[in-house]
Amino acid sequence: MIFITDNPNLQTKQWLDDYKHSTLILKNREGNQLARFVAPKHGWTPWDLWQLRQQLPPQWINQHFDAYLGGRLIGSNYRKEQDLCHQTASYSH
Repeated sequence: MIFITDNPNLQTKQWLDDYKHSTLILKNREGNQLARFVAPKHGWTPWDLWQLRQQLPPQWINQHFDAYLGGRLIGSNYRKEQDLCHQTASYSH
């Protein structure tokens, strides 16, 4: 699974700061919710997202799903990194 914060830049840092207290939602390709994670008290950081990725159940490895924070696509286990960056760029202020 990749997150937009895996290769941080000023835009992704600012975006994560804006939504760091939002609930993280994992959805499959059909849009069904697989899981939701309440933000840590300090808000989401790249480290928290990395830790979350390490804790996903092994049976999810072969499933296609996306991660959303504040309704924005921030991660995926089947999309390419450049696709995520392109999606996120369209959300910039």
